Amino acid sequence: MSEMGNRIKKRRQQLKLTMEELATAVGYSSATRKTIIFNIENGKNDILLSRLPVFANVLKTNIYYLLGMTENDSLTDQEVISLMDQTSTESIENTVSDKV
Repeated sequence: MSEMGNRIKKRRQQLKLTMEELATAVGYSSATRKTIIFNIENGKNDILLSRLPVFANVLKTNIYYLLGMTENDSLTDQEVISLMDQTSTESIENTVSDKV
């Protein structure tokens, strides 16, 4: 099972959504809804990059959590970006001050 698949399954279960409900909410057709989500959760199918924000929104999380870039599933995408920017700036400042 893929990291992203694990995280999608975990959030879906936390929100008490069925595979079919998740599939419908992110816009998959009725004929293949449950199968697509099953395959995504089990690492057999990937999510199109264009659908990643939709998954994050429906699962009430951020794309960085789904991608495995953060463990915090409750931050918004913008909050994660701000934290990344802050961390990068601090890291750059520390590197520069270490060299002076």
